Amino acid sequence: MNSNTQITLDENKNTNKETKTAKPTNKLGAILHEARKELGLSYRQAAKVVNRSHAYIAMLEKGTCYRENEPVPTYETLLAFSIGYGMPLDRLIEAAGLNVIQHTKDQDAYLTRIERNTLFLERFLQLKEEEQLTLEDIELESRLSKKRIMYFEQCAQQLDQLSQDDLYNIEVITEDIYSLAPSFGVSPSYLAGYTANRNEDHPDMPKLKEISDFLINNNVMHDGIPLTEEDKHRVRNMLQVLFMDAKRKTIEEERTRKNKTKK
Repeated sequence: MNSNTQITLDENKNTNKETKTAKPTNKLGAILHEARKELGLSYRQAAKVVNRSHAYIAMLEKGTCYRENEPVPTYETLLAFSIGYGMPLDRLIEAAGLNVIQHTKDQDAYLTRIERNTLFLERFLQLKEEEQLTLEDIELESRLSKKRIMYFEQCAQQLDQLSQDDLYNIEVITEDIYSLAPSFGVSPSYLAGYTANRNEDHPDMPKLKEISDFLINNNVMHDGIPLTEEDKHRVRNMLQVLFMDAKRKTIEEERTRKNKTKK
């Protein structure tokens, strides 16, 4: 065998190796890849179907985010694929090895936060476009600052360019979710990525405490002085007046904005 023949064989061997590694390298990835192809979906089309980013779907299929030292997809993610692709959930759970692989709480929390932040940004932009809302509309309804709303919009528009660490570090607090949800006509649980049902309240969604109930049902103090029951009721009445004024101001601002729009 001459040297030229040897080089040709080595090149063929490398080509075959590259071809193999380009295909799904895990059972779950192969199943998801095959299902997506059968449905005739591109990565971006599949992303809309399962409410996950197209980059994450590609990584799942190729196995690049599914190694021994990384957590498998969460139950919620598998459920989204099951519903979106019309596949048995048990088959995906078995393929993912959820019944045998033990992953740490830290890994789970990391991946869940990434998925929820991704879903929040996707739904924020989608709902804003569906409802044809301006930043001013959302600011008025949610009472969040325009700067805060613009931050979410910019993150959503750059979603494809964000790394997993970028997604993890996006600060979406519970108060943001509860403030924005009414603007879009959806439940906080849906906007936060806890459910695929727009009107459902999911039990895992963090709850905000009603301040008036908290005052009445807890022992509290101000400036080192315990509040009596009479003090608590007085504070609650003051809060009601305060927020009634805020609501009245919001209504007036909305009326003014509409009048300007008509002109």
